[in-house]
Amino acid sequence: MGGVPCVPQGHIRSLKVIGAGYSRTGTLSMALALEKLLDGPVMHGDSQLHGREDAYVKLWSEIFTTRARHDRPPLLKLLREATAGFVAITDAPGNCFVGELLELYPEAEVVCVCRNAETW
Repeated sequence: MGGVPCVPQGHIRSLKVIGAGYSRTGTLSMALALEKLLDGPVMHGDSQLHGREDAYVKLWSEIFTTRARHDRPPLLKLLREATAGFVAITDAPGNCFVGELLELYPEAEVVCVCRNAETW
């Protein structure tokens, strides 16, 4: 990880942790810690969207478009596809879909890292 995107091998694993914190609040540090603690790949938004193939970025674009159409079943299917094989997710765009991700992964823990607004 460390700012480098990871591509999960196999889709047996599912999300155990959903990071609900805003970007620039320690989401990469959280992703690195979760990767070690959960012994698996973590979907850190910035690392994934800037380092993965175009098809993965387009998938997230399709996810936002589908949500704007209020088409829930396809939205959940696309989110499951985007998160397949990851043990956790942090940063945007995942933090925009906390409710939907909880619907898909009801056993997942939600962690919200905050940052002092004055020092931000």
